[in-house]
Amino acid sequence: MKTIRIKELRTEAGLTQQELADRLGISKQAVSAYETGIRRPSFDIADALADFFGVSIGYLSGSTDQREAYPRHDLPLTSEEASLLEAYRYASDEIRAAARAVLGVR
Repeated sequence: MKTIRIKELRTEAGLTQQELADRLGISKQAVSAYETGIRRPSFDIADALADFFGVSIGYLSGSTDQREAYPRHDLPLTSEEASLLEAYRYASDEIRAAARAVLGVR
């Protein structure tokens, strides 16, 4: 089983397994199992780990070297953002394709 980067991130942060476990509300044994690859964290725990260390889940799992966390989308939309999304929702397929091309979105 592929080992995820928890140990690397934990040691960079200067934390023991117990300290990380306490901060996440999990057991030290769970942290150890995640670090050695015996167990894989649930999505909720992986999300909490990525958020705690400020990295992307892809980086945490070892599937990418992009360390930066992706922007969180739990902030409310501004009125301009809401208007743009509304316009996109009702746009023609051609306009949507052009908008995606300009934004670099597939």
